[in-house]
Amino acid sequence: MQRFSHAQVSCRLDSQPSPATFALSELVAGQYKLTTARRLDYEVEKTAGVVVVCADDGQAALTTRVNITVQILDVNDNAPRFQQSRYQLRVPENKPPDFVVEQVRYFPFGVLLSP
Repeated sequence: MQRFSHAQVSCRLDSQPSPATFALSELVAGQYKLTTARRLDYEVEKTAGVVVVCADDGQAALTTRVNITVQILDVNDNAPRFQQSRYQLRVPENKPPDFVVEQVRYFPFGVLLSP
């Protein structure tokens, strides 16, 4: 009877830019999680890539690689703001078309609003 023992497999990230974009950590044997190692900014890069390499510890080590491409989504992180977060208005009846109900003003991101 022939017995086979399974070799231990370990995974790592192949070369990355500095600072590193991703980190790889083992959850349990055979399962890894890929996480971001820095903030990703859509305005700087639309995609980020990484190569994961896994190899066993056998005498004739077997290795495999996978290329992973991550699309970075744009979020409105610099949205303009209104002076108030809510408006409650009253309009008298029978006003003509084009009657001005209220004027609202927005402020660009980063502009401090006075109370």
